[in-house]
Amino acid sequence: MGCDNGRMEPTDPLLRTGRKRVKPGTLANYEAGWRRYAEWCASTGRDPLDGDAEQVCEFLVAMYRLGIKPGTLKLWRVAITFRYQTDPALKGKENPAEAPEVSDVLKNITEDAADAGITERQATPLTLDVLGQVLEVSALRRQRESEAQAERRHAEMVAVLPTMFDAMLRGDEMVRARWSDLSTTPHPKSGHYRLAIPKSKTDQTGKGSHAFVSSATFEALQRWRKHPAADPEFICTTRNPNALGQRIRRLGEAAGIKLSGHSARRGGANEIIRNGGSDRQLKQAGRWRKSDTASKYVDEFAAADNGMTLVYGNAPEPEPATEPEAVAAWEFALDLQAKIVRLKSALNMAVALSFDHPDIAEHPEVAAIRAEVCENWPERLTELGIDPPDCERPGCPGMRLDGQQRWCSDRCQQDNRNATKRAERAERTD
Repeated sequence: MGCDNGRMEPTDPLLRTGRKRVKPGTLANYEAGWRRYAEWCASTGRDPLDGDAEQVCEFLVAMYRLGIKPGTLKLWRVAITFRYQTDPALKGKENPAEAPEVSDVLKNITEDAADAGITERQATPLTLDVLGQVLEVSALRRQRESEAQAERRHAEMVAVLPTMFDAMLRGDEMVRARWSDLSTTPHPKSGHYRLAIPKSKTDQTGKGSHAFVSSATFEALQRWRKHPAADPEFICTTRNPNALGQRIRRLGEAAGIKLSGHSARRGGANEIIRNGGSDRQLKQAGRWRKSDTASKYVDEFAAADNGMTLVYGNAPEPEPATEPEAVAAWEFALDLQAKIVRLKSALNMAVALSFDHPDIAEHPEVAAIRAEVCENWPERLTELGIDPPDCERPGCPGMRLDGQQRWCSDRCQQDNRNATKRAERAERTD
């Protein structure tokens, strides 16, 4: 225990009072934010332990000019505040991060970012169709990855992602889930399997709640449990929610989709609304207490109920699909998604070869890939509203599919996006 002005400060976090207990992940974010602030102060010849509001404002603006997003800057401001509240060397000093000037500067930064089109874009909801596409890509072997590593990673994701979707789990709930939490007896009414959630974000005292996973997900979990690499106690092989989120993000990047550790939860919420679920059912499935919190996850589908649709009349609602019809529609969508992934992967490889070897652009194998895409895109893939991308950038080395459409590779599109970001950063700096 330490002493500050005659008051004993407990070193054990469980003995501290008057302040909410900070979780390790949040604490790590605060430490990273303070470290960036201290590094900037050192580079400008200033003292992070003896700063004022003007110094904090200049730090935030400097970081924004370097491309840091407003949401991260707000977190770093909280990190400075937390340091002033907890560091004995700063006890009694006025916290410059709480000054009104800092709030004004952050508001200016947020508005400037919005004007420039830099907004906090949410990750893609992992709905059933997206889930099928992502799991198809997860089976592909990555660079510098052995076949055994790829197989183990795929086997785990095939079990973990559907579990997060079915039970609408947060990342920390998934990494804490144990095999003992999963029921081995199906529910007599639904045929699904119960998954106990001992503790959650909205249940810090551990009263517990329950969710359900489908029979297909249960079978995937049982296959993963028998895998040699599976953990004997926990369903997930990592205890770190951030590490799980990184795995999901990398999997999304391989599929060309922006995903996060929250995507499965958002996807489950959207599927509930898409299938006519009520507000009560949505809150119960997501373990939300308030409707306005749950509504943030389904804004895209909730927009369909906008009153303006009444101006043009209400279209007749389609008859709800029976379970066999719904399963058939799901399998058809997954088949289309798998075909998209395979064709895009093959064509990207052909385009990449053409980048380095223009003389093989008309190689029989490359030509065969081009012919397959031209044949299948109009027939089936456009049913999902997907067309071959064409960035229309002068000098694009993409492959001409037919007399009208050109395939712009992922590599070319990424180069184009990077160039746009560099130009935007340079414009903000000027």
